[in-house]
This record gives sequence, C-alpha cells and structure tokens, in this order.
Amino acid sequence: AIEKPHITVHDMINKNLKLAESSNGVIKHKEKIIENFKIMEKSSEELLNFMDRLVKEKRETANSENKNRD
Repeated sequence: AIEKPHITVHDMINKNLKLAESSNGVIKHKEKIIENFKIMEKSSEELLNFMDRLVKEKRETANSENKNRD
C-alpha cells in the first residue's frame, strides 16, 4: 500500500544526499543520482495515485451517506 513507495522516496533522497556530500559528488555520481530521482519520481506518482483513490473513495462514501439520509 502506501508504506513501500513512501519509504522508497525517503531512501532515494537520503542516497542522493549521501552521494552528493563530497565536493565533486554530484558530478562523480550523476548517473546514479539521476537513476535515484527517476525511482523517486515513480514512487511519488504511486503515492499521489494512492491518495487520489482515497479521496475518491471518501467522496463516494460521503455522497452515498448523504443520499441515504434524504
């Protein structure tokens, strides 16, 4: 569910920070940093899609409850 992509985003950020620590780390590790950003972007999309589904489900539930009251 939400835990895996959330952890992945944080892991990729931390890995990139570690790679960029040295004075020329960004240049030296640019391919890996870009790869990590791509993984992070994919996981971020998964998180946003998950949250969109939650909002949709909540709205549908609220609409259904409101119709039952009428």
